[in-house]
Amino acid sequence: MLFAGQHNNVGLPRSPTTPVHPVGGGLKRCLDIIVALIALLLLMPLVTIVALLVLATMGRPILRRHTRIGFGGRAIGCYRFRTTQTLASDSPLTPLGVLLTRSGIDKLPQLLNVLKGEMSCVGPRPLVADELQRHGDEGEPYLSARPGIIGTWQLGPDLPSDAEEAALHSAYVRNWSMQGDIVILLKAIPTVVRIEERG
Repeated sequence: MLFAGQHNNVGLPRSPTTPVHPVGGGLKRCLDIIVALIALLLLMPLVTIVALLVLATMGRPILRRHTRIGFGGRAIGCYRFRTTQTLASDSPLTPLGVLLTRSGIDKLPQLLNVLKGEMSCVGPRPLVADELQRHGDEGEPYLSARPGIIGTWQLGPDLPSDAEEAALHSAYVRNWSMQGDIVILLKAIPTVVRIEERG
């Protein structure tokens, strides 16, 4: 078994104000595919080593899927390297799992989500339904974009509060541009490998 997880197909009701296509349209999708393919090619040795380490120290499954809310309220299964000894939700992180989580390497399999069209390289942080509800009215712009592996929420020195993060997501969607995505990619890549408290 390659992966297991908590993914289900139950999303949120689609809002009548949600656009038919995600923000950025085909242009953003082309950038996503190009960046994801290049990243996978460059990082394949690292991905292979990590997969073998997970298999050797934790066994199968190597990947896990965590249910998040995607474009239009659809439920998507975000891939991550497995980081816990068992599949129970309260299972503690293994030493390898701590390293993968703190470095952000556990999120590399989300490049597969990008190629599947479920996520974007740049976009709002993938949220669970409860988090999205806490965003209130600012949650609507979130539903207009594919969630991203990296985004504006990572650019500050500190992790934003729910209200700050909602404002960042809203501003990203409303002010989207291809140039903006490229700038976020260039700024965020050096900060991806860092200690994170949430993901």
